[in-house]
Amino acid sequence: ITGHPLNAAGGPDQDDDETEMAFGPRPSDVMVIGKHPGREELQQYRNFCGPASEDLYKAFSELGLTEKDYGDWYFTNAMRFGHLDPNSASIPTDWMKDCAPLLHQELLLVKPKFVLCFGGEAIKAILGKAYTVTSVAGRVFSVKINMAPAGQAPELHSMQVMGMLHPAAVFHRPELYDEFVLQLHAWDVHDHQHLGDPALPVGNGAVLWFKVADFDGTVARARALGATVLEEVHENPGANHVEIWLRDPD
Repeated sequence: ITGHPLNAAGGPDQDDDETEMAFGPRPSDVMVIGKHPGREELQQYRNFCGPASEDLYKAFSELGLTEKDYGDWYFTNAMRFGHLDPNSASIPTDWMKDCAPLLHQELLLVKPKFVLCFGGEAIKAILGKAYTVTSVAGRVFSVKINMAPAGQAPELHSMQVMGMLHPAAVFHRPELYDEFVLQLHAWDVHDHQHLGDPALPVGNGAVLWFKVADFDGTVARARALGATVLEEVHENPGANHVEIWLRDPD
Protein backbone atom coordinates (compact mmCIF):
# COMPACT_ATOMS: atom_id res chain seq x y z
CA ILE A 1 0.00 0.00 0.00
CA THR A 2 1.36 3.41 -0.89
CA GLY A 3 1.40 6.25 1.61
CA HIS A 4 -1.18 9.03 1.52
CA PRO A 5 -2.50 12.03 3.45
CA LEU A 6 -4.91 10.78 6.09
CA ASN A 7 -7.85 12.71 4.62
CA ALA A 8 -7.45 11.02 1.22
CA ALA A 9 -10.75 9.35 0.29
CA GLY A 10 -11.33 6.01 -1.38
CA GLY A 11 -8.49 4.22 -3.16
CA PRO A 12 -6.41 4.43 -6.33
CA ASP A 13 -8.66 1.93 -8.11
CA GLN A 14 -11.61 4.34 -8.05
CA ASP A 15 -12.71 6.24 -11.16
CA ASP A 16 -12.60 9.69 -9.55
CA ASP A 17 -9.39 11.31 -10.78
CA GLU A 18 -9.22 13.61 -7.75
CA THR A 19 -9.52 10.64 -5.41
CA GLU A 20 -6.80 8.75 -7.26
CA MET A 21 -4.47 11.74 -7.05
CA ALA A 22 -4.95 11.80 -3.28
CA PHE A 23 -2.74 8.72 -2.98
CA GLY A 24 1.02 8.67 -3.23
CA PRO A 25 3.75 11.04 -2.02
CA ARG A 26 3.23 14.80 -1.89
CA PRO A 27 4.81 17.46 0.33
CA SER A 28 3.64 17.49 3.94
CA ASP A 29 5.08 18.99 7.13
CA VAL A 30 4.45 15.77 9.07
CA MET A 31 5.12 12.18 8.06
CA VAL A 32 3.85 9.27 10.17
CA ILE A 33 5.47 5.86 9.69
CA GLY A 34 4.06 2.59 10.98
CA LYS A 35 5.15 -1.04 10.73
CA HIS A 36 3.08 -2.63 7.96
CA PRO A 37 -0.54 -2.54 6.78
CA GLY A 38 -2.95 -4.79 8.66
CA ARG A 39 -5.96 -6.71 7.43
CA GLU A 40 -8.32 -3.72 7.37
CA GLU A 41 -5.71 -1.50 5.72
CA LEU A 42 -5.22 -4.06 2.95
CA GLN A 43 -8.97 -4.36 2.44
CA GLN A 44 -9.60 -0.60 2.35
CA TYR A 45 -6.29 0.35 0.73
CA ARG A 46 -5.74 2.93 3.45
CA ASN A 47 -3.12 3.22 6.17
CA PHE A 48 -4.02 3.49 9.87
CA CYS A 49 -7.72 2.67 9.40
CA GLY A 50 -8.00 -0.54 11.45
CA PRO A 51 -9.15 -1.05 15.06
CA ALA A 52 -5.54 -0.93 16.27
CA SER A 53 -5.45 2.76 15.25
CA GLU A 54 -8.48 3.80 17.30
CA ASP A 55 -6.34 4.55 20.35
CA LEU A 56 -4.16 6.80 18.19
CA TYR A 57 -7.06 9.03 17.18
CA LYS A 58 -8.40 8.97 20.73
CA ALA A 59 -5.00 10.18 21.96
CA PHE A 60 -4.88 12.85 19.25
CA SER A 61 -8.23 14.09 20.51
CA GLU A 62 -6.97 14.24 24.10
CA LEU A 63 -4.09 16.38 22.86
CA GLY A 64 -6.58 18.77 21.34
CA LEU A 65 -5.82 17.71 17.76
CA THR A 66 -8.69 17.34 15.31
CA GLU A 67 -8.72 15.78 11.85
CA LYS A 68 -8.38 19.30 10.51
CA ASP A 69 -4.96 19.37 12.20
CA TYR A 70 -3.67 15.97 11.11
CA GLY A 71 -5.74 15.31 7.99
CA ASP A 72 -2.93 16.55 5.73
CA TRP A 73 -0.24 14.53 7.50
CA TYR A 74 1.31 11.85 5.32
CA PHE A 75 0.76 8.30 6.67
CA THR A 76 2.82 5.37 5.44
CA ASN A 77 4.54 2.16 6.61
CA ALA A 78 8.09 0.87 6.71
CA MET A 79 6.91 -2.35 5.02
CA ARG A 80 4.39 -1.97 2.21
CA PHE A 81 2.69 -5.36 2.26
CA GLY A 82 0.90 -7.34 4.92
CA HIS A 83 2.78 -9.77 7.13
CA LEU A 84 3.03 -13.13 5.38
CA ASP A 85 3.13 -15.04 8.68
CA PRO A 86 0.14 -14.14 10.89
CA ASN A 87 1.66 -16.12 13.77
CA SER A 88 4.80 -13.98 13.93
CA ALA A 89 5.14 -10.39 15.10
CA SER A 90 8.71 -9.97 13.87
CA ILE A 91 9.60 -8.96 10.32
CA PRO A 92 12.54 -10.56 8.49
CA THR A 93 15.38 -8.11 7.91
CA ASP A 94 15.39 -8.82 4.18
CA TRP A 95 11.77 -7.67 3.87
CA MET A 96 12.62 -4.36 5.50
CA LYS A 97 15.64 -3.95 3.22
CA ASP A 98 13.45 -4.58 0.18
CA CYS A 99 11.08 -1.76 1.22
CA ALA A 100 13.76 0.69 2.38
CA PRO A 101 14.27 2.32 -1.07
CA LEU A 102 10.53 3.05 -1.29
CA LEU A 103 10.55 4.75 2.11
CA HIS A 104 13.61 6.77 1.15
CA GLN A 105 11.95 7.97 -2.03
CA GLU A 106 8.87 8.99 -0.04
CA LEU A 107 11.05 11.08 2.25
CA LEU A 108 12.54 12.84 -0.79
CA LEU A 109 9.10 13.63 -2.19
CA VAL A 110 7.23 14.43 1.04
CA LYS A 111 10.08 16.54 2.50
CA PRO A 112 8.66 16.39 6.05
CA LYS A 113 9.76 18.74 8.80
CA PHE A 114 8.65 16.24 11.44
CA VAL A 115 8.65 12.43 11.31
CA LEU A 116 6.75 10.31 13.84
CA CYS A 117 7.83 6.66 13.91
CA PHE A 118 5.50 4.10 15.49
CA GLY A 119 7.25 0.95 16.69
CA GLY A 120 10.74 -0.46 16.49
CA GLU A 121 10.72 -1.27 12.78
CA ALA A 122 9.85 2.28 11.74
CA ILE A 123 12.37 3.69 14.22
CA LYS A 124 15.16 1.51 12.86
CA ALA A 125 14.20 2.36 9.28
CA ILE A 126 14.86 6.06 9.96
CA LEU A 127 17.40 6.19 12.78
CA GLY A 128 19.27 2.91 12.37
CA LYS A 129 19.22 -0.61 13.79
CA ALA A 130 20.77 0.42 17.13
CA TYR A 131 17.65 2.38 18.15
CA THR A 132 14.62 0.95 19.94
CA VAL A 133 11.32 2.27 21.30
CA THR A 134 12.74 2.30 24.82
CA SER A 135 15.90 4.17 23.85
CA VAL A 136 14.19 6.92 21.83
CA ALA A 137 10.83 7.49 23.58
CA GLY A 138 10.45 11.14 24.59
CA ARG A 139 13.51 12.23 22.61
CA VAL A 140 13.73 14.24 19.39
CA PHE A 141 16.45 13.54 16.85
CA SER A 142 17.60 15.90 14.12
CA VAL A 143 18.18 13.90 10.92
CA LYS A 144 19.46 15.17 7.58
CA ILE A 145 18.86 13.46 4.25
CA ASN A 146 20.42 14.25 0.89
CA MET A 147 17.78 15.52 -1.53
CA ALA A 148 20.13 15.86 -4.53
CA PRO A 149 20.20 13.29 -7.36
CA ALA A 150 23.20 10.96 -7.51
CA GLY A 151 26.32 12.68 -8.81
CA GLN A 152 25.22 16.18 -7.84
CA ALA A 153 26.33 18.33 -4.93
CA PRO A 154 24.59 17.37 -1.65
CA GLU A 155 21.36 19.20 -0.84
CA LEU A 156 20.58 18.41 2.77
CA HIS A 157 17.07 18.50 4.22
CA SER A 158 16.64 18.54 8.00
CA MET A 159 13.77 16.85 9.82
CA GLN A 160 12.93 16.26 13.45
CA VAL A 161 12.32 12.59 14.23
CA MET A 162 10.60 11.04 17.23
CA GLY A 163 9.87 7.36 17.90
CA MET A 164 7.31 5.84 20.24
CA LEU A 165 5.04 2.89 20.94
CA HIS A 166 3.02 1.53 18.05
CA PRO A 167 -0.79 1.92 18.43
CA ALA A 168 -1.08 -1.85 17.86
CA ALA A 169 0.95 -2.43 21.03
CA VAL A 170 -1.63 -0.39 22.96
CA PHE A 171 -4.47 -2.28 21.24
CA HIS A 172 -3.09 -5.58 22.53
CA ARG A 173 -2.03 -4.16 25.92
CA PRO A 174 -4.52 -1.45 26.98
CA GLU A 175 -2.53 -0.76 30.14
CA LEU A 176 0.05 0.96 27.91
CA TYR A 177 -2.39 3.67 26.84
CA ASP A 178 -1.34 6.25 29.45
CA GLU A 179 2.31 5.80 28.48
CA PHE A 180 1.33 6.12 24.83
CA VAL A 181 -0.44 9.44 25.50
CA LEU A 182 2.56 10.78 27.43
CA GLN A 183 4.84 9.92 24.51
CA LEU A 184 2.48 11.72 22.15
CA HIS A 185 2.54 14.74 24.47
CA ALA A 186 6.29 14.89 23.86
CA TRP A 187 5.60 14.78 20.10
CA ASP A 188 3.01 17.56 20.43
CA VAL A 189 5.45 19.83 22.24
CA HIS A 190 6.16 21.98 19.16
CA ASP A 191 2.52 23.06 19.14
CA HIS A 192 2.70 24.47 22.69
CA GLN A 193 4.92 27.46 23.23
CA HIS A 194 5.10 26.78 26.98
CA LEU A 195 6.67 23.33 26.67
CA GLY A 196 10.05 21.97 25.77
CA ASP A 197 12.23 25.11 25.65
CA PRO A 198 15.07 24.79 28.20
CA ALA A 199 15.93 28.48 27.69
CA LEU A 200 12.71 29.53 29.42
CA PRO A 201 12.44 29.85 33.24
CA VAL A 202 11.93 26.95 35.64
CA GLY A 203 8.46 25.49 35.27
CA ASN A 204 8.72 25.06 31.50
CA GLY A 205 9.18 21.64 29.96
CA ALA A 206 7.41 19.16 32.20
CA VAL A 207 3.66 19.21 32.49
CA LEU A 208 1.10 17.71 34.88
CA TRP A 209 -2.59 17.47 34.07
CA PHE A 210 -5.23 17.62 36.81
CA LYS A 211 -8.91 16.87 36.35
CA VAL A 212 -10.96 18.64 39.02
CA ALA A 213 -14.61 18.49 40.01
CA ASP A 214 -14.89 22.23 40.75
CA PHE A 215 -13.05 23.88 37.87
CA ASP A 216 -14.26 27.44 38.51
CA GLY A 217 -13.44 27.20 42.22
CA THR A 218 -9.99 25.79 41.48
CA VAL A 219 -9.23 28.61 39.04
CA ALA A 220 -10.39 31.19 41.59
CA ARG A 221 -8.14 29.73 44.29
CA ALA A 222 -5.18 29.64 41.88
CA ARG A 223 -5.68 33.32 41.07
CA ALA A 224 -5.96 34.17 44.76
CA LEU A 225 -2.60 32.48 45.36
CA GLY A 226 -1.02 34.59 42.61
CA ALA A 227 -0.39 31.72 40.18
CA THR A 228 1.19 32.68 36.87
CA VAL A 229 -1.27 31.99 34.05
CA LEU A 230 0.34 30.77 30.83
CA GLU A 231 -2.90 30.21 28.92
CA GLU A 232 -6.20 31.62 30.11
CA VAL A 233 -9.34 29.56 30.53
CA HIS A 234 -10.34 28.15 27.15
CA GLU A 235 -12.19 25.26 25.60
CA ASN A 236 -10.15 22.43 24.14
CA PRO A 237 -12.47 21.11 21.40
CA GLY A 238 -10.41 18.01 20.75
CA ALA A 239 -10.42 16.84 24.35
CA ASN A 240 -13.95 18.23 24.88
CA HIS A 241 -13.16 20.05 28.11
CA VAL A 242 -12.23 23.48 29.51
CA GLU A 243 -8.65 24.01 30.67
CA ILE A 244 -6.21 26.61 32.02
CA TRP A 245 -2.41 26.48 31.95
CA LEU A 246 -0.47 27.54 35.06
CA ARG A 247 3.28 27.70 35.71
CA ASP A 248 4.62 25.57 38.54
CA PRO A 249 6.77 27.94 40.69
CA ASP A 250 8.96 24.99 41.79
